[in-house]
Amino acid sequence: MALIFFFWGGLMAQQSSVAVPATDDSGLPLPGATVVVENTNRGVTTDFDGNFSINAQNGEVLIVSYVGYQNSRITVGNQSNYNISLQTDNALEEVVVTTAFF
Repeated sequence: MALIFFFWGGLMAQQSSVAVPATDDSGLPLPGATVVVENTNRGVTTDFDGNFSINAQNGEVLIVSYVGYQNSRITVGNQSNYNISLQTDNALEEVVVTTAFF
């Protein structure tokens, strides 16, 4: 029984809750940004202030995405603070405008 307890305790110690704000390159919060753990179905969205909390194990990769910004990838480790700042994505090369006359 003691062996099971120590094994379970070791598993629990490897998982942590990541709770940090996601901001743009000027420091403004990104409400509604998507945060997913790579190759899993675990994900959350940021709140109005860009904050989120997600459970992830050491070594897992968080992918943070927001429309108009480049995705950010963060590898979860032992630290408690992460700097998640998304850079604007200027990939828009052309715009198509259509009009309809009735």
